[in-house]
Amino acid sequence: MLGPMLVGCRPTESAHWQPASEGIKPQSDVVLVTISPQDPHTLFLGTYEPGGLYRSTDGGTSWQRSSEGLERVTVLSLAHSPIDDQSLLAGTMYGGYESSDGGQTWAPSANLPATWVYALAWAPDGSVVYAGTEGLGVYLSTDDGQTWKGTGPEGVSVLSLAVAPSGTVYTGTSGHGLWQSDDGGASWLSTAEDLQGSFVPNLSVTSSGTVWALADGLLYTSDDGGQTWSEAGPDGWEARSMAVDPLAGQVIYAGGREEGIAISSNAGETWEIVTCELLKSDITCLAVDPVKPQTAYLGTKGSGLFKTTDGGQTWFPASDEVGKRVVTAVVQDPQRPQILYAGTIHGVYKSENSGESWTLISEEAGELYVQALALDSEDSQILYAGTDEGVYVSRDGGLSWAWASEDLGGITIFCLTLDPHHHHTIYAGSWGNNVLRSLDGGRSWAPIHHGLETLSVYSFAVCPADPQMLYAGTVEAVYKSSDGGESWRALEGMRQSVTTFALLSDPSHPSVVYAGTTDGVYRSLDGGETWAAKREGLGEVTVTILAADPTTGALYAGTEHRGLFRSVDGGEHWTAWSFEDTSVYAMVIEETTGVLWVGTEDGLFRWQP
Repeated sequence: MLGPMLVGCRPTESAHWQPASEGIKPQSDVVLVTISPQDPHTLFLGTYEPGGLYRSTDGGTSWQRSSEGLERVTVLSLAHSPIDDQSLLAGTMYGGYESSDGGQTWAPSANLPATWVYALAWAPDGSVVYAGTEGLGVYLSTDDGQTWKGTGPEGVSVLSLAVAPSGTVYTGTSGHGLWQSDDGGASWLSTAEDLQGSFVPNLSVTSSGTVWALADGLLYTSDDGGQTWSEAGPDGWEARSMAVDPLAGQVIYAGGREEGIAISSNAGETWEIVTCELLKSDITCLAVDPVKPQTAYLGTKGSGLFKTTDGGQTWFPASDEVGKRVVTAVVQDPQRPQILYAGTIHGVYKSENSGESWTLISEEAGELYVQALALDSEDSQILYAGTDEGVYVSRDGGLSWAWASEDLGGITIFCLTLDPHHHHTIYAGSWGNNVLRSLDGGRSWAPIHHGLETLSVYSFAVCPADPQMLYAGTVEAVYKSSDGGESWRALEGMRQSVTTFALLSDPSHPSVVYAGTTDGVYRSLDGGETWAAKREGLGEVTVTILAADPTTGALYAGTEHRGLFRSVDGGEHWTAWSFEDTSVYAMVIEETTGVLWVGTEDGLFRWQP
């Protein structure tokens, strides 16, 4: 979550918003990628945060939504019928779904429990399809998913499935190792004694019957129908995902955890580790072209889908149309308003043409999850970024970056607040390290949390009339310091266990303080000593950011999944204004023009008065 940004805006009820995210990379956590057995150019891509199912008929060049009937449902697994390219099954958090038109529309599968379906696998002849569930073992269907029945193993969560040409069914479980059935699911036997108790998220069987398993991060193989297993992966390599050439079984890909990918072209006899900047994300899933195993696809956590056509030596993005351009922070150069900076889960972006286009400027610092940005009030070339790895600073407008909090390690920063009275003083709210302060423009940092030792700070505010008066929003209360952060005390008046994600000290009335929380908006008229809930018109919402118009006094509250709200009477009443069903994370205003910028889970938007 983000800390407060003191901004103003002058909207009207007929405000017109324009998207302004061109060039910002979309966020896409890939759950699965599958290839049609009939047509290797037809792919399906399942994503989480944001959730969705997509279809490509040109090998990943373009994508279309394929989720009619699956709206707001995350797909965990997907299987293509080996004999009918129009028949597909999808496993979700709410059970199974089926499609008879190539994935254009979906309907719930009958008799399959409304539980998580982690795995689906068809027998090679298309006669039976199996589903692996959360805590309920394996279900099977002999009528293409029309009806289902449970077969066991009882009480086991099944994460992966594979069916051999012989008909043997292999299951990988969560903490119960490997199981197999040699009679079409009628009975099950725990196999691979050395792997009992293992976490097995991936299984694959080649056309010759060789079985591959990913268990507790290591690769194993069996050439005798699962009777014996041997470790077959590269030494010292911890894998998160795996895919095997389903025909010849010679090419194997093993995705790592932010370390690249391991590749074998000779059935695991030798391995090569490929690393590049694009692969510095967890590789969550893999798929191999059954006709050309030199072509493969890998899904990542946060960075979308990538493709190779040369056996994994080089990779290129293959899902730029998929996902959302999540903008978590925005700041504007006050001297040159055409220059803006945006914080995202992929780093810091810069626009030099009033948001018409954006360029990533933080590559040298690596993949940064940016939750806060701040510009020096006297030298706008100095830019601070609060990230999941601490504070980074650029002193040349984003051309170069330095890790400003190296002495503190890779701590998560939720908010950055510049002292309006002393531009070299910066406060950072962090996870587990509470409030950090720099008195020298970010060159050094020290904690100032006497009385805050056990808390994480999500939001922060400095009283505009008194630099000694500070407020910190935490996971359980709002805290106040009257001595510049040397000591803190909890403020009373809010409902217990309320997290405060936004704080706003009214610039026109310093004794008035607003708190955006998991319980809506609270207001204090006496510097935080007492509080009253002000949520009429808001309903039950989590407030992520608060802003005040210094000219009109109007207040704005950005929320999680409920859009933007406005109050014209000091928070007594609120009305929904824009971005319904959308999370709002950041706002900034051009004081001279009244142009409003809003960062949301769907990208950056601009309102022109």
